[in-house]
Amino acid sequence: MPACNCYGDPADRELHAVGCCVCALYVGAPPQKQLTLEEAEHLLGRFGFHLEQQPDGRYVAVDPARGLQTPNGSSRNTAHDPTELAGLVVRARCTDQLAGPMLISEATATLAALGFELKTRDHRTFGRQWWATSQVLAVSTSEWGYLKDVVATARSWLAQSRYHAVRQPDLPAILAQLPRDLDPKLRERSPRRSPPAESGGESPPASCAAPATLPDGPRQISLGLEAPQKSGAVKSWPTRREARRKRRS
Repeated sequence: MPACNCYGDPADRELHAVGCCVCALYVGAPPQKQLTLEEAEHLLGRFGFHLEQQPDGRYVAVDPARGLQTPNGSSRNTAHDPTELAGLVVRARCTDQLAGPMLISEATATLAALGFELKTRDHRTFGRQWWATSQVLAVSTSEWGYLKDVVATARSWLAQSRYHAVRQPDLPAILAQLPRDLDPKLRERSPRRSPPAESGGESPPASCAAPATLPDGPRQISLGLEAPQKSGAVKSWPTRREARRKRRS
């Protein structure tokens, strides 16, 4: 999460002055002031939250327009003491930036235009959860903590259904345009055969000659590894003694 915009946002500027902005999460945070109930209520109201007292006398921050509560879910047992209101304001500001500006009314209207119905429940462990269902598509989004995630998931479901509706009728035409090399039946090639020898052509080398059969012995195969025979036309190199004798003479 980025630091606060204390230079361009009036709410962040006021929170930064008392050390209750998002900068409190990082090293080098501004000094934090201990807040009273009135000061905490005023700062929370700058971004849509307000204080709500629990039966045990501790406080949470609630935004009913967006369905947000901080602390939420299993962390409700860690509601803030009246002496810890500065930390509560910091947590509420983080929730405000993560959730975004989408209201329940806006999410309901957006989902209705997409053919979805918004639903919610208060989970004992995860707190307030939201999801949407579509009877036409017969799908249900996953449970999310923020409304923007529910709307994004519903839009992805709708885009996927439109893709299938458009592409399925065109599938045979698309397959017909594929190259013929992609047909598995045409990939089967006949075994490679050597070309027939032409009459009057060059004879194969001696190393590839047919095996010779001796009259009084077993069949032998020539691999062409015999040492080359000496020929009188080839002059051998002189030995060292012959070279010295030739230089002296």
